[in-house]
Amino acid sequence: GATLFKLVDYSLFFFTFECFLQAKKGFKKLVGVDYSVPSIELAKKIAEKKELDINFLQDDILDSKLNDKFDLILDKGTFDAISLSEDRESNQRKYIETVLKLLSNDSSFFLITSCNYNGEELNRLFGNDFKFHSEIKYPTFRFGGQEGSTVTSYCWQRK
Repeated sequence: GATLFKLVDYSLFFFTFECFLQAKKGFKKLVGVDYSVPSIELAKKIAEKKELDINFLQDDILDSKLNDKFDLILDKGTFDAISLSEDRESNQRKYIETVLKLLSNDSSFFLITSCNYNGEELNRLFGNDFKFHSEIKYPTFRFGGQEGSTVTSYCWQRK
């Protein structure tokens, strides 16, 4: 049978396939959200072709109109993109407030994948509002005496 699990993906361009994978596993209440209407239209076409039950919505995480609550929020690239804006600190705060509002409870998860921030930086940005849960480990490389990864994924829970 279907597993009731409400997942919102706030970066369709990157994570649409995660929604598709979860839909194939029988998860229900999947929501794909993007600021870009063309991204939503493309995702809808792919989901229809694959006969997957995913609800796609246009929304701006900095001024979200979503009223639903979710068990898991995924982001790969949205936080990175708003962090490049002129109003970076204000927009980062709005982003965090939206994520907190959309999490269904203290046992809900927020998974962020960033290409711009390392773990220490993510802790500084999110650690006051969220409790660190876990990290997805990626292959590392060494350069100039430093070891690192091109991407960081941290999973958080609301405090």
